[in-house]
Amino acid sequence: MAYWVGLKEERTMGAPYLGSFDHWAGHTDLGPERLSFVANQLAHFLAVAALHHEAEPLMRRALTIAERSSGTEHPYVAIRLNNLAQLLQATNRLAEAKPLMRRVVTILLKVGQTPDLHYPHLPAAINYYAGLLEAMGHSPQEVLATVNAIAQPYGISSGKQA
Repeated sequence: MAYWVGLKEERTMGAPYLGSFDHWAGHTDLGPERLSFVANQLAHFLAVAALHHEAEPLMRRALTIAERSSGTEHPYVAIRLNNLAQLLQATNRLAEAKPLMRRVVTILLKVGQTPDLHYPHLPAAINYYAGLLEAMGHSPQEVLATVNAIAQPYGISSGKQA
């Protein structure tokens, strides 16, 4: 990043990265899981640099690759969905982020039901989803009821009554 700041091109650096990635992706023999990972990492870098316009299509591409290669309910997909939802929230597109975060929570709940396959980020995903709902103006009772409705089929409850 310091390199681009030194050149005074930190606001335009996204395009060269995307062009290089597209060229590289067309010539690499990496499997789809690795390609999705690299696309996700580059998108995250661009998002951190506040180049949301460049990051979003790459995040969507990483998500599509992960869904095709691993299935729609794999933890890799949950990671890609989470990153895209966070980008959408950062760009004040809460209504678009909401169903993505709901999918994240649902995927992680399902993964948690599989013996020997526990995904440790479920509590953080639930908290992030709850925070998103609150940011959208849902009352604490509505947030609790929504989260409990998603989690109860998996035997998880906050223990509080909505």
